[in-house]
Amino acid sequence: MELFLTAILILAAAALVTALLAALASFCPPSAANCRTANCLGSCCAALGCLTGLCAVAAGPWDATLILELPWGLPAGALVLGLDPLSRIFLLPVFGLGMVCAVSGGLSLRHTSPREHNLGAHWFFYLLLLLGMVVVMSARDAVLFLLAWEIMSL
Repeated sequence: MELFLTAILILAAAALVTALLAALASFCPPSAANCRTANCLGSCCAALGCLTGLCAVAAGPWDATLILELPWGLPAGALVLGLDPLSRIFLLPVFGLGMVCAVSGGLSLRHTSPREHNLGAHWFFYLLLLLGMVVVMSARDAVLFLLAWEIMSL
C-alpha cells in the first residue's frame, strides 16, 4: 500500500509543480526554456508515477484487500483508499496506458512553440486526469469517490 500511496503522491506533486509552471507561463512572456521544462517535468513525472503505480498494483497478494483509512475534516466518513483484486485489474490499464501516453505525449510535444501552447497547463490537466482516475478506482468512501470523479472530469 505504501508503494501505491507513493504513486499517488508523485502524481499529485507533479500536478502542483506543473500548475505553478502554467501560472508562471501566463504571467511572463512565453519562453522555450519554460516550455521544455514543463514538457520534460510533466511527461517524466507522469511516467514515473504510472510506473510506480504499476509496481504497486502488481506487488503483493492479489487475493488480499489492502485498505488505508485517514481522518479528514468532512463531517461524514473518512478518506478511505483500498486495493482489492477488481480495482487492481482496473488500475492496470490506467497506469499502463497512462505511462505510454505520457511518454508519447512528451515526445510529440517537444517541438511545440511556447506561443502556441502552454505545456504547463497541458501536463497539469493530464496529471489531474490520471490522479482522478486512480482515486476513482481505489476510493472506498462516497464523498471521496465523488470528489475524485469531479477532478477526473475537469
